[in-house]
Amino acid sequence: MGRTTRYARYASLCAALCAIATFGLTACGNDAFSVREDFSEGGPKRDVKIDWPQSVATDVARSGGGYRVYIRRGSAPTETNTTPIRVENPGDGTTHVTTLTTKLSSGTHYISIQAYSNSGKSALSSPITLKVD
Repeated sequence: MGRTTRYARYASLCAALCAIATFGLTACGNDAFSVREDFSEGGPKRDVKIDWPQSVATDVARSGGGYRVYIRRGSAPTETNTTPIRVENPGDGTTHVTTLTTKLSSGTHYISIQAYSNSGKSALSSPITLKVD
């Protein structure tokens, strides 16, 4: 699996990006893909911000393209066991939306990213592990 971080302070997800590099996502650097938790809000759910580098595939930035963020509590997400959060690009051919903020309850969550366009989709990235207390 990917790396595990408590409170997810900018966890590097290099393996996640390498898994979908064939669809044009760039770089496998230390800060290529990160997750950060914001503790400004109390209560059982926490705001979690997920960032990833944009795809180099131009189709992903066109109309009908974007990213799917798969988040599953307790086990790794797949296309059949998890409904993704769609992050659609504006469709101008150059602009990518590569950030998602969502609320997660306490527990262990697994996160994978998938790039898609009208031409197809990438494989799911290798999941990273996020523990939310």
